[in-house]
Amino acid sequence: LRATGYPTHIIPDAWPDNDKLWKKSGSNHSMLNLGWVGTPGQVEDVFSIRRMVVRVMREFPHVCMVIGGDPEVYRLFDTLPEARRIFMPSIDAEDYPYLLRQIDILLVPFRNTPFNRSRSDNILVDAGALGIPWIASPIKAHVDWASGGLIANTPDEWHTYMRQLIMDNELRASIGSAGLMKSETRKMSIIFPQWLELIRSVL
Repeated sequence: LRATGYPTHIIPDAWPDNDKLWKKSGSNHSMLNLGWVGTPGQVEDVFSIRRMVVRVMREFPHVCMVIGGDPEVYRLFDTLPEARRIFMPSIDAEDYPYLLRQIDILLVPFRNTPFNRSRSDNILVDAGALGIPWIASPIKAHVDWASGGLIANTPDEWHTYMRQLIMDNELRASIGSAGLMKSETRKMSIIFPQWLELIRSVL
């Protein structure tokens, strides 16, 4: 729209800081959970890192894999013991923060496709709001957001970063805190007044 001369103002999505479901304390679980959350149609994105995920889970027997939203993605990890993989089918708005809290390290793999390059940073913002560190592919939205995680450019980097975050509790905590701090800029109580001001200016 800007390129064609239309006056354009962008207001980013926000996470609902006024929602008590986002304010609950973290979930307790005995294992350290890697996790992915998404929708049907992203199985090829997750397949791109499957080998590295399985490899790192064989190295660390206390690690579990949580899959939220797509049974096809869950089936990618059928070679893992059932005790080390969890499927959570619902990612409705009410369940979404609860699902994210089951994850200690969020994995956000996107192949380099036109659709993926147009994706937003929402999942990283949401992870930051709950203090969850992430590893993500280098699409522009992820690189621009940056805080709260690590950008993996190659399969080897995916493996290295997963190992680092699994082994280093302090690193997970510090990266998660950085994401939490930046997510404060995208909470609803900050973004909503921008909408009011824009509507007033248009009127």
